[in-house]
Amino acid sequence: MRTVRPPEDPRTGTRQWAVLAVLLLATFAIGANVTFVSIALPATARDLGADLADALWLINGYTVVLTVLTPASGRLADRIGPRPLLLGGAVLFALAAVAAALAPNAATLIAARAVQGAGAAAVTPQALTMVVHVFPPHRRGTVLGIWGVVAGLAVAAGPAVGGLLVDTVGWRGAFAAGVVPIGAALAFARMLPNPRTAGPSRFDLKGAIVLGTALLFLVAGLLEWQRLWWAIGAGAAGLAWFAAMQRKRGDAALVPPALARAGAFLLMGAVGAVLVSAVAAMTFVTAVHLQVVARLDVLTAGMVVAVPPVASLAFAPWSGRLTDRYGGRAPLLTGLWLMAGGLALLPAAAGPDRGWAALLPGLVLFGVGMGVAFAPPAALAMAHIRPDMTGAASGALNTVRMLGGALGGAAVGALLQAVLMLRLDADDYDTAARLGPLDPALAAEFTTAVRAAYLLPALALAAVALVCHRRLPRGTRRDAGGAARTDATEGPAVREPVAATKA
Repeated sequence: MRTVRPPEDPRTGTRQWAVLAVLLLATFAIGANVTFVSIALPATARDLGADLADALWLINGYTVVLTVLTPASGRLADRIGPRPLLLGGAVLFALAAVAAALAPNAATLIAARAVQGAGAAAVTPQALTMVVHVFPPHRRGTVLGIWGVVAGLAVAAGPAVGGLLVDTVGWRGAFAAGVVPIGAALAFARMLPNPRTAGPSRFDLKGAIVLGTALLFLVAGLLEWQRLWWAIGAGAAGLAWFAAMQRKRGDAALVPPALARAGAFLLMGAVGAVLVSAVAAMTFVTAVHLQVVARLDVLTAGMVVAVPPVASLAFAPWSGRLTDRYGGRAPLLTGLWLMAGGLALLPAAAGPDRGWAALLPGLVLFGVGMGVAFAPPAALAMAHIRPDMTGAASGALNTVRMLGGALGGAAVGALLQAVLMLRLDADDYDTAARLGPLDPALAAEFTTAVRAAYLLPALALAAVALVCHRRLPRGTRRDAGGAARTDATEGPAVREPVAATKA
């Protein structure tokens, strides 16, 4: 008996693959632009007279805006379609890249990066929506696999490409280079589809404003703790208010109450947040250490910082297959401990008298852990979510992950500043905070701060690994169709109709 293949869908012709190429180009440009910034920080700080706090705002200002506006972007696309948002976001991102390249001071550059965050929030979710719409179901697995590889390559290529650009055309040219792929994508914008959902969906605008304000206060308090320590309390109160609001908003909440009562979902959201924050911390601390303490040129530093994401690409597909076949618990725990172990190796390998090769074992181990750990949290979080809740669950999960990235990066930056302030007098701190090459005495003190900054995310990873070891049951079940389903702690709310959930 011959196997009958599904008829070729007319949507999978040359035009559809061209649409995919355009969307991948925009996605790659935005992904690489995020990770190259850490490599460009020392050169940028020297030219603009910026300090460590400015450098941290340059990273976290982008992340805060991206975190807050991504859910709004998705909900707005339900009303007007994804194409206007994607095109508008791409134009905004490109204009902000030009503004960043021309920035006369640190404040202007920080503002331009925040605007880029808004553009990225408009582009990223819409691109994925278009990919899913353009290709029929039997093609989506292949297409989404290509999407995942390109997204991973963007993260991996960012430090290396950024180092090359800063070395050849300077940091201003590196920021301006983001216009080229975005411009190429916009040149073919007419072929992009504009699918819409059956009807408009509600968006929790008040919740988004409260979340954004609370997050801004928390990040400001962490980065400027010596002056704005009170902002940490204000931000925490804002998050508590946000949580109370979500319980009353029902389906329109950014994090629907039905999801908030699902134990595995909340746990995996927390795990994802710690994973993202650990990667952000590793990238920033390593990039600064290599150029400020080890005195490497920007090109070599970029190549070294790219080691973990490159290593992760080799193991990510295996992690996904193991999760599908055996469940997510074992790959997740393995990846978390590998990442924590890799970070734990880095403090001993850091120092003004140690070469970049001393960091490689820890960076490779961390990267392998990244590849193994990043797939299971989403699978475990979504394993018991009803089909009608998957969109809300996916959006909430991404919001929590990005929130963790913003707060984790700010916490590591605050720790770096605090250690330097405790060990240096005012003049020496000002010198170290300029992120320029240091004399041996200051380099040794900066190394102490770097070692502390490596250990903080390592401890966070170990803590969530211990919690997952206790909370996640062993084993794998298979559904009626024979497909593997990962075990996870169920919350009854995700099994009951949302309308029946009481606030």
